[in-house]
Amino acid sequence: MRRDRLELAAMLAPYLLGLGGLVFVPALVTLWLAFTEYDLLRAPDWIGLGNFRELWNDEVFWTAVRNSLGFVASAVPIRLVGAVALGLLLFRGFRGVAGARTAVYVPSAVPDVAWALVWLWIFNPLYGPLNLTLERLGAPSPSWFSDPDAAR
Repeated sequence: MRRDRLELAAMLAPYLLGLGGLVFVPALVTLWLAFTEYDLLRAPDWIGLGNFRELWNDEVFWTAVRNSLGFVASAVPIRLVGAVALGLLLFRGFRGVAGARTAVYVPSAVPDVAWALVWLWIFNPLYGPLNLTLERLGAPSPSWFSDPDAAR
């Protein structure tokens, strides 16, 4: 029994060292820095809750909080419903289900940077396909990234 525990500890040691060095230590340093004034040039000065008081009174911070909560309140349920519906659809056996399952899985292998570039191209105000389509339909084509209302 003791030998099993030693083997287990030996196998877990690299993982725990990596977890500590890559997650816990940076998290503790970040927590400590949140209570200091630090500009990378001078040594950190302890200011206590000063940074949090400044955030509490910052209108841009509260706008970011509202936007983030709005995004979470809308995106998470839509993605969950879509994922469950797609899962139920692909669970059933039908002709071509293997190809459909492959088509659903392939996008998860594409890096997020590639998706970001695709969306930048789609929403480009000059030559993006979305704005070109809106113009052909006679609808206004907003500046998606420079207009705060369109971006939201």
